[in-house]
Amino acid sequence: MINLLRRHSPSHFLTKEETRKLSERVALFETKTSCELVFHIRRRLGPEPLVKNESLFYKFGLEKTKHRNAILITIAVADHKFAIWADQGVIRHTGDGLWHHVTSLMSHLLKNGKRLQALFAAIEEAEAVLAKEQPHFKNEKHNNEISNMPIIEDKE
Repeated sequence: MINLLRRHSPSHFLTKEETRKLSERVALFETKTSCELVFHIRRRLGPEPLVKNESLFYKFGLEKTKHRNAILITIAVADHKFAIWADQGVIRHTGDGLWHHVTSLMSHLLKNGKRLQALFAAIEEAEAVLAKEQPHFKNEKHNNEISNMPIIEDKE
């Protein structure tokens, strides 16, 4: 029963311990890249996951980061889909190639039931590129503009 819940309920996608580890890893990613990373776990993304994720990006106000450097990764547990949306300050440095690679890696891991590993792999791949490409704003202390905890939505 728990495995069924973990597959279809956003609030059960990760355990409390996995959520804590994810939050800590997001914080580390943000200090290394100067980006803001948000994971969003919900039931559905609908027929156009990327379009829906873009609308969620704006719904959450992620375009308001100081350097337009936010990334939203949304996982739809009932749809078995996910989408990635990065703001213009990130895309300027990465193009689409990084995100195609991250998508492929995450897809493989998620299909094999490795939820936390899929999220960590996305972070590691993005960090490897963004730590080199994204400006670090050396004179600024990293200001965590957005919570590092995933956004969990159980409603449709």
